[in-house]
Amino acid sequence: MKITISKIISSIFLVVYAILFINITYSIIQTQEGFAYPIWIQILLALSFLAVALLNFTQKCYILGGVLTSAVLMLGISIVITSVA
Repeated sequence: MKITISKIISSIFLVVYAILFINITYSIIQTQEGFAYPIWIQILLALSFLAVALLNFTQKCYILGGVLTSAVLMLGISIVITSVA
């Protein structure tokens, strides 16, 4: 297995993204405040991200598909928190 610069950069990006994702999700749950957008825009964003994520998975671009799937998850949490509050 050959380690290249692009694999190192991708790994660093994924670690930083994971830390940011966990921090933002934890903040949303702790403060009980979602994103400052109307729910319909959040639903539209989530559906758009989901469509692009599915397209990336079908084209075997798993990293970008995973990132977009996590964005859908974060928006889903925000929609639930916003609609309950």
